[in-house]
Amino acid sequence: HGHSTRNSRSREGSTISSQLAHDTYSLTEEGEAQVEVLARGLKSSGAHVVYASPFKRTQETAAILAKTLKKKVITDERLGELQYGSAYEGKIVSSVQDAVTRRTFQDAPEGGESWRQCRARMTAFFKEVNAQYEGKTIVVVSHGDPLWAARTMLRGMSEEDAIANYVALYPQL
Repeated sequence: HGHSTRNSRSREGSTISSQLAHDTYSLTEEGEAQVEVLARGLKSSGAHVVYASPFKRTQETAAILAKTLKKKVITDERLGELQYGSAYEGKIVSSVQDAVTRRTFQDAPEGGESWRQCRARMTAFFKEVNAQYEGKTIVVVSHGDPLWAARTMLRGMSEEDAIANYVALYPQL
């Protein structure tokens, strides 16, 4: 997704909001401009469909892309945020930063999901969509951690290599 009101705050000062019920972040003007540039660049791609997470900022991103590409948006919950669970939901990022970043693939916060579970749902999404739209261009609008997990899966990376390359492979718009 494009730059959002969550990105506008320092990462340390933002609130963890991984549940749709607590979703308050929308695109900023900068984010809208980023997505419009991206949409113009994708116009000649022959995109067949736009998939998006149900979160507000991803839906706003997808709407801009879909309008330019003249395609519909399909919302898929599997593209949602990494679920941080009750242990972290609503907390200021800086107050739990160490616990959040010192994770292994199997670690999951209480009521949340592990990177392994996130990678599995993203793998299931891509397998299903690729089978349905084989040979066609698909636009996917999601969030940093799920897209990072998908990128490592698509590259065939081990969990250890994925973690070692977290920063290098983390999506940027």
